[in-house]
Amino acid sequence: MKKFLPIFSLAVVLLQSCSSQYSEWEKPLPEGEIVPGVELTPDPIERANRVSYYVDDKLMNYIIEPASDGYRYVVPETGRTGINNFFDNILFPRNFINNLLQADWDGLGRTTDRFILNTTIGILGFRDVAADKYNLKAAKQDTGKTFAKWGWENNFYLYIPLLGPSSDRDLVGKVGDYFMNPLNYDKDAKILNYFLIFNRATFFTDAYRALNETQYDPYDLRRLIYSVTRRYNTDPISFQGEDSPATQTLRAVYLQPREKDFEDWKEEGELQVASTGETINYNYWLQNKPAPLMYVIPGLGSHRSSGQPMFLAEMAYMKGYNVVTFSNLMNFEPVLKSKEGTYPGYTPKDVKNIKKFMSAIDADLEKNYVGQFGDRSVMGVSLGAYYLLNLAASETEEDALKFNKYIAIDSPLDLLYGLKQLDKSYNAPLALETQEERERFVLGTLTKVAAILANGQKIEHNQNMPFTDAEANYLIGLSFRKTLRDMLFISAYQEEIMANNEFTPKNGLYDTLSQYSWEDYYKNFVMPKLLETGLSEEQVAKDVSLKSLTDKLKANDRIFVFTNKNDFLNEAGSDEWVKSTFGDRAKVFEDGGHLGDLITDKVRSEIVEVLEK
Repeated sequence: MKKFLPIFSLAVVLLQSCSSQYSEWEKPLPEGEIVPGVELTPDPIERANRVSYYVDDKLMNYIIEPASDGYRYVVPETGRTGINNFFDNILFPRNFINNLLQADWDGLGRTTDRFILNTTIGILGFRDVAADKYNLKAAKQDTGKTFAKWGWENNFYLYIPLLGPSSDRDLVGKVGDYFMNPLNYDKDAKILNYFLIFNRATFFTDAYRALNETQYDPYDLRRLIYSVTRRYNTDPISFQGEDSPATQTLRAVYLQPREKDFEDWKEEGELQVASTGETINYNYWLQNKPAPLMYVIPGLGSHRSSGQPMFLAEMAYMKGYNVVTFSNLMNFEPVLKSKEGTYPGYTPKDVKNIKKFMSAIDADLEKNYVGQFGDRSVMGVSLGAYYLLNLAASETEEDALKFNKYIAIDSPLDLLYGLKQLDKSYNAPLALETQEERERFVLGTLTKVAAILANGQKIEHNQNMPFTDAEANYLIGLSFRKTLRDMLFISAYQEEIMANNEFTPKNGLYDTLSQYSWEDYYKNFVMPKLLETGLSEEQVAKDVSLKSLTDKLKANDRIFVFTNKNDFLNEAGSDEWVKSTFGDRAKVFEDGGHLGDLITDKVRSEIVEVLEK
């Protein structure tokens, strides 16, 4: 392999020499301790990889996904699962040989036992009785993992159309995997092999579509997932978890519509942004007869088609509402498409922008569907609920929007306090004394996530998450830190993004921007612009706290509030202010963290009761 490295190096030089870059970052970097990041597979040919990702995306959109949708319509999930089990069973030689080459005797034994059980009792492997009846989990191995065990580390990242994320090591490994697949030794069997590969792909097309739609840079996220899953051991392991506000909060990952086809029922509306000439989209679902209209405002950084707003939209739709969802102001869509969306975070300005956008959506819908809409209501979650309550308190203003119902779920009461809590979560590794311990913690936490992803481990929403409190805090903080990084990147390079193509390398700037905390963001980007307008820091602090609106909120009897006592985004005792302000229109639950109990039937039924009033 070493003799080919000069050729690879030459390719890197040629590809990078013709790549355009964004301008240098000129802002001062934050001081103090920085949480160590995970070491990603090096990406020196990022520009070429992004071109490959673009080609792959078009192949998925125009060939694989349409074919997958048609195939899934004809073949039910149980049938596709059986076919996939059969394919796994055929790949026994690959798993057996690679477990043997790695001297993984436990994996070798499990692989052999699974093959015997599934081939016989499981009828050629169409049923996975080894896992279902005997709890024998798969020990999936491949040649790339064997090379890793032997010491070959990934030298550079590769993205290959149809094959997806890879590397120099794993690309060579795929050659070995090819010869260990018995279907590749017969011409007719090769056709079966292609069919089995396609059948397996149909399980992931929805996730691929969602990733591409809801993420600003899905290429970057796929590189992260690949780097973690392929660098570290992801064989099934025993997970120990804790029950805490942070681990309860992680249950929010289950916020998805219960009806699998609900996303397919949506329509997309389109508005033109006057300040940029760009178009921005919103989602809507219409009843087959005139009905009230429910707007859904998602949480911090959430996309209109992500699980959180879709979960709420389905609830409202099933209770007879027409429904609209649009992306949160801190999501990449409004930041990228509107100059007014640059550096959001000051509540009065944000609420003004939300009013303008909702008014434009309302006018667009009324123009296209005359007589379809009755009373308007609004439901918000997390930061969306916070904005909603500010809307409710502004009903006396000249540009006010008035709603029949305001349903606020797990709103932070003070924006600055909530953002500092996100920083605190992300900084969980800094509680460890040495840099080595911190790096080990970060890698260990992400390895646990990788193991869940790699092995398809199912965790029921009513069981404890398999993470410690510190691990859960770090994962929560990491998720929102990515939102901040994307928002900073777009805000600072908006014009260059519009001028450049999507193949332009970004990772160097990503590394720089990832050093900023939410507190840094407010101090260095939001506050200076506010001070220039004559505002004081004291006034800004007042403007971003719901408690300054107590009297106005108390006077509005159309507000309904749901919150948890142990929501980490609010100070201890905040539930007392909620109860005194909203009275019997407030539901305060004992636990659930932040959004973690929304998935439960108990909380869901309480929200449904308000929807039905």
